[in-house]
Amino acid sequence: MWACDPAWAAEYASHQWFEYDPWLRYASSNAEPIRASDLACSSNEEIDFTRTAAQHGFTSALIAPAPSPVGLSRVGVLCLGSADPSRFDGENFPKLRVLARALAMELHHWIAQSMREELLQGVRLTDADLQLLRHEAAGHSSKLIGAAMNLEAKTIDCRFQRLNAKLGAPDRRTAVRIARLYGLL
Repeated sequence: MWACDPAWAAEYASHQWFEYDPWLRYASSNAEPIRASDLACSSNEEIDFTRTAAQHGFTSALIAPAPSPVGLSRVGVLCLGSADPSRFDGENFPKLRVLARALAMELHHWIAQSMREELLQGVRLTDADLQLLRHEAAGHSSKLIGAAMNLEAKTIDCRFQRLNAKLGAPDRRTAVRIARLYGLL
């Protein structure tokens, strides 16, 4: 929700529309841009979502998924909306699809990079922290990591405790999931 009416963003969040958003549902399993009018709603909640979106200027919409390299844990979708019900109809639709796809991918990449840099700077991850995460992602034990880094296993465990605290992770596996989510691994 980067560039829309703040009232729509607030309503989206307060109603937890992400649970019933047919556009997001579509984007999580498709890569092809589509008109919102071409999507079938699968529940009353999705119908309510569509009605509410129309009240906030999305009478017609072009949905452009932006697949993520980190899988389904992060889905990007560009929704271009208009109060004009036929804005995305007609002979220009194929060109709009191409442009929307390119823009969606570019914006998704930019946002992911921004979030990655924000995480790196905010928690001050070091190269040694990233090395620990790579070892954990590979399934290495503290003993094996220690041998590779010329350290004792208990030193590795202490480093992981500090790393987990930096990331707000309860354990090593969660720290690795966070690192993958932000594209650090």
